[in-house]
Amino acid sequence: MNHTPTMRELNECFIENARRSAVTPVRAIDRQPVIAASDRWVPSADKTTISKKFSFISTEKRNQFVFGMLAREEHYKHPTMKTVIDDNEVCVTLGTRDLQTVTELDRELASFCDVLHKELLYSHLDASRR
Repeated sequence: MNHTPTMRELNECFIENARRSAVTPVRAIDRQPVIAASDRWVPSADKTTISKKFSFISTEKRNQFVFGMLAREEHYKHPTMKTVIDDNEVCVTLGTRDLQTVTELDRELASFCDVLHKELLYSHLDASRR
């Protein structure tokens, strides 16, 4: 007759196997500087522009962001950005000068900047998993 293990026996077996496991459950990776993503675009006092500051862990990542952002601006043919680069920080201001307002196209560019920043910010994590 087959013995059906009890919950206690199953639990004890699980604990014993976990103790014998030589595999580390979490693999340590090289520590990278922590950069917190800012989640909000800030409107100007007169509501004609929105701005956001992006921080990067390296000049290479900052440059990839700026080149990607400028390529998207060229693609949209909507040159309304004001970009200020200070070391590894980039402050982007969006707004349509002719209309003195933030248009849907400005919001699309803002979303693109957010996605690009997050991709660059977390790309070292993807590389370490390979």
